[in-house]
Amino acid sequence: MSRPITIFERGWKSSAIGCVKAANSRYATLTTPSIEKKLAAIDAQIEAMAAATATALEDAATAGAGAQTALPEGLKSLEERREKLAELAEVARARDEERRKAGTDPKKSPAQVPTTDPQSKVMPNREGGFAPNYTPTAVTDGASGIILDANVLDEINESDEALPAVDRTTELCGEAPENFLSDGGNASGTILAGMEARGINAVVPVKSTEPAADNPALRDDLTQPVPEDQWDQLPRNPQGQLDKSNFVYDAEQDVYHCPGGRELPYESRETRNGVELKRYRSLNCDGCPLVALCLQKKDGEPATGDDGRVRNIRRDAHAEVRERAAQRMATPESQAQYARRSPIAETPFAWLKAVLGLRQFRHVGLEKVETEWRWACLTLNLKKILSVLSRLRRLSLEALSEAALEA
Repeated sequence: MSRPITIFERGWKSSAIGCVKAANSRYATLTTPSIEKKLAAIDAQIEAMAAATATALEDAATAGAGAQTALPEGLKSLEERREKLAELAEVARARDEERRKAGTDPKKSPAQVPTTDPQSKVMPNREGGFAPNYTPTAVTDGASGIILDANVLDEINESDEALPAVDRTTELCGEAPENFLSDGGNASGTILAGMEARGINAVVPVKSTEPAADNPALRDDLTQPVPEDQWDQLPRNPQGQLDKSNFVYDAEQDVYHCPGGRELPYESRETRNGVELKRYRSLNCDGCPLVALCLQKKDGEPATGDDGRVRNIRRDAHAEVRERAAQRMATPESQAQYARRSPIAETPFAWLKAVLGLRQFRHVGLEKVETEWRWACLTLNLKKILSVLSRLRRLSLEALSEAALEA
């Protein structure tokens, strides 16, 4: 029996952001400044009410009416509201810190915290705009269409879930899947290296950073610049400069060769998001015939190379793994395998959405939402199992009928 083809899918479609609405209005959100403003207003109300209560108690005692020890109902409700706002403030500050670490200034763009379900997060919504959402994920068996693993994330980026989901599936099935089919969101070097280490064939769209076969940068003598009549064939990056794929890596010498015929030797290394990056830096770009195409403009003027600026190339620890995956994906066999991803992955989500109407979670809190999602996936699995049993029953009855006729 062959190992199952595993599909990792997020949300409803790989071509769209896979989020499902939380049980929270898109307008019921607060930021740290708005929460702090509300807290200050409540504190003022509590202080005023407490002072009024103290005065009333003193007056009652003076009049001999006796002191009332119970707090006013209004004060109780204010304190309960303050407690809830204080909890929201903690969540808001934590998410502001996440934004700061990600490079976003929380003072200019503070995090929006949903008030009904603070564990959900404001993400791009399928109907447009932003709303509190969760990101459900599923691992589907390519042969039967049964969901083998289901989870819910409180973030939009599901890539960190890929390897743990495959490990849970491996434990469930008793063996690792043969193939892992997913969209480009799971094409990071970390995931590809993890799949390779587990002996799993990752069938994922991967963009190679190495020169393509028709790239003129792949010339016989790398110490000579690419001929000028071939410059138009050199790929450009989104900024309009020469793409990294125009730089040829020499593993033996551990240097890059630029299309201008110069070397970029290794300079330093750093770690970003847990991945080691090696930096290669040109010693001098002055006088290079391609410098204006290679370096970005400065103050609107093309680079000349005489201002000390040079080209840098970074190579991460998974470059070789990514290149192997890209070469594998270029084969007709992998293309045919990947063509199966969409129907296998989309069908379960489409059924859950159209038949069960699961367009918005009904429960509040990540734990309850996870339970709701798994019950929905279980419903689909039971439907598939019953369909298989029904087919087997029909085949058995047909076989018995044929046997009776022969007898």
